[in-house]
Amino acid sequence: WNHYLYCRWAPTHPELIWDQWGKTLFTLPGIPFAYFGIQGLYVFNIICCLVGAFFTYKAAHKLDIRYPWMAILFYVLQPVVFANTISALTEPLNAMVLAIIFYLLADKRWAWAAVITSFLPFFRTEGWVLLLGISFYYIARSQWKRMPILAVGSISFAALGQFVFGNWLWFISNNPYVQENTSGRDWGHGS
Repeated sequence: WNHYLYCRWAPTHPELIWDQWGKTLFTLPGIPFAYFGIQGLYVFNIICCLVGAFFTYKAAHKLDIRYPWMAILFYVLQPVVFANTISALTEPLNAMVLAIIFYLLADKRWAWAAVITSFLPFFRTEGWVLLLGISFYYIARSQWKRMPILAVGSISFAALGQFVFGNWLWFISNNPYVQENTSGRDWGHGS
């Protein structure tokens, strides 16, 4: 429900657009869908699932995989995608964006893939790990000239943070995971 509430109330409380728990790049496209209630976000995630399946098919076709249509089944039935499509969670949008990136990489559109990859952390916090992984792929493919493009998303959000909050690193200092890890709170000890 939280992501739905971010999308639902962001038009009247714009600070919710920038909230790092809600994720800016989920909240913004989710706003018009949230107008129709949480079911509107279900529709949004179904659309994301279908678009992601389409780009997965296109990538499989581009890579000359024997039965590219099977990529659609593997995508849609992937547990993270399948289990979260009828939800207001960010996973289907993130999976769709990854499918688009993989298609662009299969098509050797290195610059566009790098631009979209650079924004992954603003769809989901795990995007930092995915950004790092795709950076290694660029290194393995000797795409040195395009490596700086992988910073476009962070630079853009840093500039927005400076403009809106007066803090270049707001997307790090306002990240709920970073805040909890640096809070000094004792979460208990266990095996």
